[in-house]
Amino acid sequence: MDSLNGKNRYFYEHKNVGKTYAIIKFSDDVYLTGSTDMKVRAYSIKSNELLHEFEGHNDLIFRLCKMTDDIFVSCSDDKIMKIWSYGSKKCLSSFEGHDSFITSLTRIDEDRFATTSYDETAKIWSLKSNSCIKVITGFNTVVYHSTLFNNDTILFGCKVGIVHLYSIEKESIFCKLEGHKSAVYAFCKIDEDIFLSGSDDSDIRAWSFKDQKCVHNYQSHTDKVFDLVKMNDDIFISSSADLSIKVWSINEKKCIDTLLGHKGCIRAICRIDERTIISGAKDDTVKLWYI
Repeated sequence: MDSLNGKNRYFYEHKNVGKTYAIIKFSDDVYLTGSTDMKVRAYSIKSNELLHEFEGHNDLIFRLCKMTDDIFVSCSDDKIMKIWSYGSKKCLSSFEGHDSFITSLTRIDEDRFATTSYDETAKIWSLKSNSCIKVITGFNTVVYHSTLFNNDTILFGCKVGIVHLYSIEKESIFCKLEGHKSAVYAFCKIDEDIFLSGSDDSDIRAWSFKDQKCVHNYQSHTDKVFDLVKMNDDIFISSSADLSIKVWSINEKKCIDTLLGHKGCIRAICRIDERTIISGAKDDTVKLWYI
């Protein structure tokens, strides 16, 4: 247990848990992590107790996605997506179809989710049909990340720095936003018009969905930006390969705080409440912070 101490403001850490690539809040008292040791771990938010370890993948776990109050999905560098029941602690099924590493998972609704891959495609899957129902092509490069912006639009971030806007209903890419100099690794929706993207170029760009253009460029990180999370109407946070977590004011359009404590690239962050976050890094630790 680590107490608040100067610039290291984490108040608890789990050690020796593998290099953590994914963290999601699953319920009011449970969060899940995925790491290089091929395990999905469930922890109690209230007690920090390890509740369960889900095992079944054969390579590092890269992303996690909650589908319902009982079901979540994991994806791995073994090119497999696994569907899990938290209640029964069992794997219900496994999906295969990508030809290379899977890089993101995005929930569309209780039945459908989207994936992206090094194979330069995105795919939409159905739990009910237990199959892939749509293959999305045309990126012509690695697709690193995705997120659902609204009921009809998925954002896709690519290796070359382009953000693709895809219509689920029309089954087509309807806009390409350019501005980043290299790969897009993260997205964060701010409101019904504005979303953020984080990149290999160390910048965080704010985009207007309506106007289809960049409206601001947040700069403070000195290396890759791997994750973005909205905390409230004014605050979002970012994590980076520069070993920092930064706290940003949307209204002031600037960085207002920097959290230090990890000794490895910070791949994942997760909001627990307006004051508490969890981070996972390549230093084999998961840390809980007050901001």
